[in-house]
Amino acid sequence: MKKLFLLLFVVLAPSSTLAALGPLTDEQCNAIEGTMWQVTSDLKEAAEYFVVGHNNDGKVLVLEDALRSLKRNGFVLNDSDTSKLSFLFIFSISGDKYRYSFDLSQSDQSAIYGTLSVKQADQAYWQDYSAVFSRVYPQRDAEPEPEPEPEDPPAKTQAEALLGYWVFEYFIGSSYSNSQDYNLTYVTESTSTPGEYDVYGVDEYGDAVIAGYSSLLETYSLLDTGIIIDRFYTFDFSSTDEVSGCYYQIYLSTGDWSSCYSMNGDRLSTSLNITINPRSNPVDLQAVEYNFTPDQDLLNRYNELRNTTE
Repeated sequence: MKKLFLLLFVVLAPSSTLAALGPLTDEQCNAIEGTMWQVTSDLKEAAEYFVVGHNNDGKVLVLEDALRSLKRNGFVLNDSDTSKLSFLFIFSISGDKYRYSFDLSQSDQSAIYGTLSVKQADQAYWQDYSAVFSRVYPQRDAEPEPEPEPEDPPAKTQAEALLGYWVFEYFIGSSYSNSQDYNLTYVTESTSTPGEYDVYGVDEYGDAVIAGYSSLLETYSLLDTGIIIDRFYTFDFSSTDEVSGCYYQIYLSTGDWSSCYSMNGDRLSTSLNITINPRSNPVDLQAVEYNFTPDQDLLNRYNELRNTTE
């Protein structure tokens, strides 16, 4: 089996930084070697299996899909940024890349929640899907029934309400309207506001967007950054799959804001595995009146989201 080089660039959510990854100690290797895992995910209908082993250099690797004897190299690495042991297994099929990851410090448990990530050959970002990693072998001794897991905090539940494929439409005056498509796929705890959660996704051009619920504004917001203008929405749910609120357009060369233009949004699907195609009209900059001064709370929320995406 050929030698593995521990050089792995890992792209996570759109605003994530590169994790500091390194090899496991011998003790950590021994704890995971020889285990078989079953993976079920939102992406694939059938379960997958893999076995952890060693190569000739003593580094941990993976025999992927052991039931079909498909062998692909993988890594078990330390993530020093999060002080957790992270299992990372990456391989390619026809140019598309796949990555499994979960917190290896929970390896004594029967089932661990983690992530299956996909990076298509023509895309520059990873798309994450929920996955469950269940230990198949060696079987663990029976243990007392675990206590029920605590429910997600309300703030996370509020953020998860935005997941899915949305079409936002806004109206500038009586003669101009435009539609933007957004696929929101990933929720993570906010790095700027403790206790709140950010929702990441892409627009119809594959560029990253960020959204979430703001306790400061007591409403939802979404920021779609650009080169000439930023599109900034604030809105609330009118039903499970419908939102309505304000669309603001920020002219970046001057920092000027438009007033609140009426917008509404419809969720067309809750699936996280959707490819969207550009279909919006070019923005008529002359049609927008930049005559609005946002209050401090609105400006702070806009700056918070923009700083997170940079």
